[in-house]
Amino acid sequence: MRPLLIIALFFLPFVASAQRAAVKDMTEVNPKFSNNKYVFPVITVGTNKKVTDKINHSLRADYLQIDSPKIKKSIFENVWSTEASHVAKISDISYEVLCNDNYLLSFSISAEGCSTYCENYTTYYSYDLKTGNRIHLDTLLSANGQKWFLQNLNSYKKKLITEKIAAIKDTLQNPSIRTRTDDKAYYEGMKYLYETCVNQPEITDLRSVKFYLSQKTLFVSLDRCSNHFNKNLDELDNFEFRFKIENLKQYLSPYAAGLVKE
Repeated sequence: MRPLLIIALFFLPFVASAQRAAVKDMTEVNPKFSNNKYVFPVITVGTNKKVTDKINHSLRADYLQIDSPKIKKSIFENVWSTEASHVAKISDISYEVLCNDNYLLSFSISAEGCSTYCENYTTYYSYDLKTGNRIHLDTLLSANGQKWFLQNLNSYKKKLITEKIAAIKDTLQNPSIRTRTDDKAYYEGMKYLYETCVNQPEITDLRSVKFYLSQKTLFVSLDRCSNHFNKNLDELDNFEFRFKIENLKQYLSPYAAGLVKE
């Protein structure tokens, strides 16, 4: 009996242990413009080359617009400055690991993106370290959970905007505001922005919603009401919500329940 007991104890830590990823910086300098310095996360999942490559290839394709097997010189070659275009498509990249536990890796990547104009933005990623697949919000929720979640997201967003409109109307009643032309124009423009936004179609596609998953929290970020030209009027900015996993259990899919179990 003793040899069998020793074998069981030997394998127990291996079975119980969860897979985590190593996340390290890849740094490069644009050879044409030495002031273009870039950093990007490189993910390594133990000795599992298949999962490691799957995550890194899909991440680079999504964020850096490059197919890894077709890279000529750098993973950044499709987004940094070139002699033909001195304005980089993406610059000032930084990232933050938000969860790396129990076969679940989540992180954010922030950067400045430029097309017709330049603006800072943040993208969120969650990966299943068992398969290397990117996790999508609709796969985390049951059918009933998806309906409940969409209803609540739309309701929370509408409530915040409605409360802001009411506050703006109160501000516009202030005599000191009404007599100052610039202030009055500012708040009237803000009121128009939010009244337009609150009547926009509701969110119906969970795949369009930015989020990340951790062991205890589901974080969701909805786009702001403003465009670039009227961003100065948008005091609410992005709509961010945090749901505790313990309060979502009845709405989770079996797949999600397996990811966030302690």
